[in-house]
Amino acid sequence: MTEKLTEEIGKITGTAKTFTDEAGKVVLDRFRNPYILTFLISWILFNWKPISFFIFSKGNVEYKIKFIILHYSHSSHYFFFLLE
Repeated sequence: MTEKLTEEIGKITGTAKTFTDEAGKVVLDRFRNPYILTFLISWILFNWKPISFFIFSKGNVEYKIKFIILHYSHSSHYFFFLLE
């Protein structure tokens, strides 16, 4: 009974490892794409204030998300940056 259970656990673990390895390869391939990497860098540079607030501020996640939505997600912010 325990041998069969151990065998099944080994199969599940092997499947999970294969899945995570394949997912990791896909993520690395996408980051090697120059268009995606350029977009990611420009997005981080454009949104550095809400990102830094989310990472470094005190408080729970709900407070941080509500603050970011209230102060950084209005469409006039984006139009203002585009017109400068």
